[in-house]
Amino acid sequence: MAKPMYDIIFKNCKNCNKEFMIEHSMQLYCCDECKKEYNKNKKARQPKPPGDN
Repeated sequence: MAKPMYDIIFKNCKNCNKEFMIEHSMQLYCCDECKKEYNKNKKARQPKPPGDN
């Protein structure tokens, strides 16, 4: 089997503590589901521009 160019490591999500696979070079601390949830919430938290209600 060919070895991939990058290392895959396992990390535990800082949010839900679920183990997830990640490329070693990437600085991720959350699994995909938590990241999606976080990005969704981040968008919702952004203040609306004035006059946009």
